[in-house]
This record gives sequence, C-alpha cells and structure tokens, in this order.
Amino acid sequence: MNSEKGKLRHQNRKVKAIFGTRDLLFSFNGTIKEQVPPFKVLIALLSFNNTMELMGRQSFIGAYYYYYYYYYYYYYYYYYYYYYYYYYYYYYYYYYYYYYYYYYYYYYYYYYYYYYYYYYYYYYFYYLGGRPPTRTPARLSRSARPRKMFLCRLLGARASCFGFIKDVRIWIGIIVLFLGTH
Repeated sequence: MNSEKGKLRHQNRKVKAIFGTRDLLFSFNGTIKEQVPPFKVLIALLSFNNTMELMGRQSFIGAYYYYYYYYYYYYYYYYYYYYYYYYYYYYYYYYYYYYYYYYYYYYYYYYYYYYYYYYYYYYYFYYLGGRPPTRTPARLSRSARPRKMFLCRLLGARASCFGFIKDVRIWIGIIVLFLGTH
C-alpha cells in the first residue's frame, strides 16, 4: 500500500510539472480522481515537441502548395494543348473550306464559260446566218466525240481531249479534290 501511494505521489509531481497543478485525469487503478480542464490538455499537447509539430506544419504547407502548383501547371498545360489543337483544327477546317470553295468556283467558272461559248456558237450559226458546222447532225449523233469533247472541255481542255492531259489546271483541280476528300 505504501509503495502504491508513493507511485501516486510521484505521478502527481510529473503532472504538476506539465500542468502546473496536482490534478490527475486517471489514476493507475482506473478510477477518475480529478478532471483536468481540456484547455490544459490542449496546451500540453501543442507544447509537446514543438519542433516536430512545426516541421510537420511546414511540410504540410509545402506539400499543399506543391500540389496546387502542379495542378495549376497541369491545368495550364492542358488548356494550352486544347487551345492549340482547337486552333489547328480551325485552321485545317478553314484551309479545307477555302480550297473547296476555290475548286467549286473554278468548276462553276468553267461550266459557265463553256455554256456561254456554246450559246454564242449556237446563236452565231443559227441566228446570224453563219456557216453551219462541217459535220451533219446525223454523224454527230452517231459519234461519241461530242460527249467526250463536252467532258474534256468541261474539265479544262482547250482543243482536244488529249489537251487536258497536258493542261496543268486540271491536275491541280484533281490534286485539290484528292487532298480535300482525304
């Protein structure tokens, strides 16, 4: 019994050194002796190994700012990549639209020119009394040459169907059409 009372007195001295009082939260036999105010426990816990607590706080703040900076950098990089991809897609779409419009305008211009030339030819020979064509309509209808000439002149040939092979403009049109559809 005396040894147990001595242990309690020794524990009271240690508590007094920490809390500045002789109050104990729990005795070693499991009974509550006196309750220490919670703020004293908080002060003791905060003052215990203050250096380690400060280092932990600094490391936590450093990790938080590092994570925030990394997230911000990743978000900026993703936004920049998305903006670059959108700009590239818009530029490609504009490029494709421009060439499609140019090809369509080129095709329309040749069609209109051929139609105007055919109309002028028809008007000149049938309304102004000019010389008729050298071939008769029967020979023209039996021959496939007028249809070929219509297609070749529509594609850009000048005199004959073999002329469009040497014409650079029709190959440019074919290349543009191929690039625009792939």
